[in-house]
Amino acid sequence: MNPEQQWSAAPETKTIVSGQQGKNRTTSSIMFGEELQKARKTARMTQEELAAKAGLHPTYISLLERNRKSPTLDSLFRICRALGISASSLIEKVEKNSVHS
Repeated sequence: MNPEQQWSAAPETKTIVSGQQGKNRTTSSIMFGEELQKARKTARMTQEELAAKAGLHPTYISLLERNRKSPTLDSLFRICRALGISASSLIEKVEKNSVHS
């Protein structure tokens, strides 16, 4: 194992802790970005269109899709409302995929 990375097990998730960058990523947060991007593309929206409709900055949407940020509950609800989906359906997809990983 690379000395700069450590794995720690949490219930149904794995966290990569990077010594130099100090960024934590769980499998569920990685899946969130993928599922958000799928939902956005299904809605045939660009990141800019989604951001405008949700009242958020396009860079924030990009960061979420690339798993550089995790959404607040407020942002999650705004994004889902803009996409015309429920937050629970998006989270369910993330949960379903992370359990199978």
